[in-house]
Amino acid sequence: MPIIEEIARRVGVTFQNPDRQLFTQTVREECLFASKNFGIPEKEAENNLTSIAAALNIDKLMDRSPVTLSYREKKRIALASTPVHRPDVLLLDEPVAGLDQWNRERVLSLLRDFHHSGAGMMEITHDLLLVNCLATRVIFLRAGQKAFDGSTRQFFNGGWRDLYAE
Repeated sequence: MPIIEEIARRVGVTFQNPDRQLFTQTVREECLFASKNFGIPEKEAENNLTSIAAALNIDKLMDRSPVTLSYREKKRIALASTPVHRPDVLLLDEPVAGLDQWNRERVLSLLRDFHHSGAGMMEITHDLLLVNCLATRVIFLRAGQKAFDGSTRQFFNGGWRDLYAE
């Protein structure tokens, strides 16, 4: 398998803006797109989708067109489509941005489950609650330069506020 295909198979990516990620005719097609392209058996992909859709409360949206949905629904669809094919790593850009508390908790629960299954995650975020809930390591960038690299505990026990103030 060529290197680009291997990376695409092993790393699931969710964009900050779901409008830049969603492109199929239905939510179901969107969520199963990667699985179909990577040869995941249809039954396995459908089972994965069923549990993810229930966790994110999108199960009733499967036959809808993504373009007809609200931002919050689109955000959850984009997040749901990423782990269906069970990549080794999720790369998430602001995964809970724009979500209300109820949907935020649903997303956090799904991401915790994914992480506990042994998969890796990298979140790009400004949300310190997300960092505190999910991260084990923090790399803090300022003006494109690494200003901190250490454990989440070191980050929150140290002078993290100073990183924002400078």
